[in-house]
Amino acid sequence: MKKVCSAASVALLMMASTVQADDRPAHFKGEAAPSWEVALTNLTEHNERLAALVNKDELTLKISITCTSYPTP
Repeated sequence: MKKVCSAASVALLMMASTVQADDRPAHFKGEAAPSWEVALTNLTEHNERLAALVNKDELTLKISITCTSYPTP
């Protein structure tokens, strides 16, 4: 089963590396901002969160792959 998971992981990484630079990523839906004040508050809060992430000494990437074993017939 480990070999199947390893093969699936390698295949996934190989497919991910073929993404073209001109492909646009999917973006999350923005927060509602019914007024200028709310929009400015959202911008300020998210800029602070972004700055905290960018200023870390080490950035990490979390990838989760789940392998399910199926019973043999």
